Amino acid sequence: LENRSDEEKYLLTAQAAIEEDMAEVVVLGCAGMTGLDKRLEQKLGVPVLDGVVCALIIAVGLVKYQVSTSKIRRYR
Repeated sequence: LENRSDEEKYLLTAQAAIEEDMAEVVVLGCAGMTGLDKRLEQKLGVPVLDGVVCALIIAVGLVKYQVSTSKIRRYR
């Protein structure tokens, strides 16, 4: 694995997870992997989620829903 590109290492690792652990989805957990989701998804045949994109979608949803922190035990 030492001489392979990072993307190839991610692909091989994900393939092993799919084959050995029956993974049905891959979640990229590092901002350094941003932009690889669709390429890997095409090669792997399972959904590949970009953790950064998922976090942004959740943050936007929380803002739109006007969620705020509880005020019950706030600092005085």
